[in-house]
Amino acid sequence: MNFAKSIYLTMAICMTLLHAGEIKIVKHPIKECNKQTNISKIYYISDDKDGETRANLLNYWNKKNVYIGSTFKIKIYPSDKNLIDGCTEAEDWIRYSDVAPGDDIEVVAFAADCIYHKPKRKERRTIEFHYTIEYADINSSGRESAVKYYTKYDERGDFNESTKEYEDYFVSRPIKSYEPECLTVELRYCGDGIIDKEYGEECDPETKDFEASVCDKQTCIYMTDYKMDFNFTDFNITNFIQSTQRK
Repeated sequence: MNFAKSIYLTMAICMTLLHAGEIKIVKHPIKECNKQTNISKIYYISDDKDGETRANLLNYWNKKNVYIGSTFKIKIYPSDKNLIDGCTEAEDWIRYSDVAPGDDIEVVAFAADCIYHKPKRKERRTIEFHYTIEYADINSSGRESAVKYYTKYDERGDFNESTKEYEDYFVSRPIKSYEPECLTVELRYCGDGIIDKEYGEECDPETKDFEASVCDKQTCIYMTDYKMDFNFTDFNITNFIQSTQRK
């Protein structure tokens, strides 16, 4: 990449970061999120630490190329007020794409690095995001060329930046708003009573069908190499501990 192109790329990215948004933290469940079209995600908080991750506004676009507006509105409902921070202000959110290339490509429109905390009450572990995003059609009646950027997921779920060039780029008016979309996040962690094998858990301190003293309450893995694959009604934890100490 030569110097001129480098300068242009830098300017284009800076322009992408400009946006005007509105964030509201609401106290009651969002009715619009109680639909079958919700996008649901599970985030696992490990090692008794808070987890920082991106709350991505991922959209399924239609076949047309569209311009993503710089204005968004987001409502956030944490079932417990202490569950989330780091993305509760408009300036925390970045517009990652200024176009969507059509063809049903999953595009990250806006994203923020939310910090999720382990809930104090297991029954209050969900966070709802309700958002609207502006868009406009693209046509060729303008007078200037431009390179517009979009960010999508790859197969591993990571961000993957791409570009698409439009000759005589022009944004049609008026700016429109997509129908409100929703994202529901469920927080998982060691100690919630659910054995999350996909996150490395072998046991869970709150699970009732095994002796909790052989499960590490910080990592949710067994304290020994012994596999708990027997009937606990005949299990004597004292004999088990003595036998392991003799090894």
